[in-house]
Amino acid sequence: NANKNTVDLYDCIGSPAQQWRPRYPDALENPATGKCLDDPGSSTTDTTQLDIYTCNQTAAQQWALPYPTPTSTGEITSGVTAPSTQPTGICLDNLRGFTTDGNTVDIWACNGSSGSQLWTVEADETIHIAGKCLDNHGDAAANKNPVDLWSCDGHDAQQWISRSDGTLFNPETGKCLDDPGNVSTNGVQVDIYSCDGANGQAWKLPS
Repeated sequence: NANKNTVDLYDCIGSPAQQWRPRYPDALENPATGKCLDDPGSSTTDTTQLDIYTCNQTAAQQWALPYPTPTSTGEITSGVTAPSTQPTGICLDNLRGFTTDGNTVDIWACNGSSGSQLWTVEADETIHIAGKCLDNHGDAAANKNPVDLWSCDGHDAQQWISRSDGTLFNPETGKCLDDPGNVSTNGVQVDIYSCDGANGQAWKLPS
């Protein structure tokens, strides 16, 4: 896991050491270590051996893949049962479609609004809307820490891993995106909370 550990060629064995995922904006992260593929010293010399290093968004960690990374755009719906007054369901919502850093991300009756409910889920495990990212505010790890909208900066506060149980897991904190109290009230701000399998932590992503 150490910085500057070298990267080499080896038989494919399915090891975590051989896993690489896109990370905003152009990095390749090894999820087993949380480090990024790195050109040490930003060298331009042939045969320079690559290594892993703390992800830092420098030019030494920018890589262009030979294929487009998959994305999906649409509503992110909650597992909480909507009342009869909200027949369209409950959606993750960027309140009023504002783009100011720190704008509240809440739950709201699904309405398909492009600025507030049509999120883009990226292969690098960030979730975007209106050019900004879903963000765990201030990187705090306490239960009930609010989740808001923020400029995309590649920080771990903006990483959300979609898991098989429907949770959106933030690896920096070990917590899940949460609808506090499993409520269906328009305007309630989402937060992070210990992963508990509740309906308020089950999210259906766009396909």
